Amino acid sequence: IKLEEYDWTWDTPFIGLTFFTSKEGILVSHWESCNESSIDYDMLKDSACPILFFHEVPFYDDFIHDHGEVHMSSKIRVMENCWFLLLRYWLRVHKVLIKVSDVRYFHKFGQNEVFREISHIKVNYEEATKFSEEISILKADEIYSLFKDTKFCNVTCERLDM
Repeated sequence: IKLEEYDWTWDTPFIGLTFFTSKEGILVSHWESCNESSIDYDMLKDSACPILFFHEVPFYDDFIHDHGEVHMSSKIRVMENCWFLLLRYWLRVHKVLIKVSDVRYFHKFGQNEVFREISHIKVNYEEATKFSEEISILKADEIYSLFKDTKFCNVTCERLDM
């Protein structure tokens, strides 16, 4: 029997399941690597384009036995010209570790491709306090903004042709 290390922080490698039916009726899910993100963030920020649908689904929230907090949720937004989905895992172990794992999906209507951006941020508490003294009260969005362009963030971009 192989002994596995028990992860009490609810960490997960899950990045979502994606299957589309091709014109031939076959389930397809072949992601190709992209050099950079093709998510149109300007389109998502455009306040002139109304949000037709938004929903957040929390998967789990836990205070990990008073050692911190962990959350996993998904958010979906549908606009007139696109849809966007965010799957987020967020962990803070008090004075030890901060982790944010995001998977973003984006599709512009009228195009035959979906883009996926996978980002992982993992930074120990001591390093994190060099970026902000308020690191222990920042939320996942603030953590992501703070570390997204640093050595602590690893990003992979992919494209799926439908």
